[in-house]
Amino acid sequence: NCLFSLEKIPDESCFNALIAESDLIFAAYKQFTGSSNLLTKAAAFRKPVIVSHGFCMGQRVEQYGTGQTTGEDNAGECSAAIRSLCSEAKTPLHAFDRYAHEHTVEKLITCFNQISKHIQ
Repeated sequence: NCLFSLEKIPDESCFNALIAESDLIFAAYKQFTGSSNLLTKAAAFRKPVIVSHGFCMGQRVEQYGTGQTTGEDNAGECSAAIRSLCSEAKTPLHAFDRYAHEHTVEKLITCFNQISKHIQ
């Protein structure tokens, strides 16, 4: 089954409920070079993700092993990634835990503090 909605998700708790009920997260955005909090949320809920290859999110998914990357305009690769993540061995839980641990608010504060020492 697939949820497809053109409406805004009303709040964080509804968004979390959708993530919790999902088997995987499809976030293969086109020409999106940045990152997304969706990767951290997926890791926290231990849900594998499918993202576009070659950008920040793709590099992170490959580095941490939290899902698969696909060509953003390749429907066949997207379909294969969905089938693979739904049928093959589960993503190791330590991959999600490592990503979530390295992307906490506390880690962000530590990084900002280190950067600010070099600026002053």
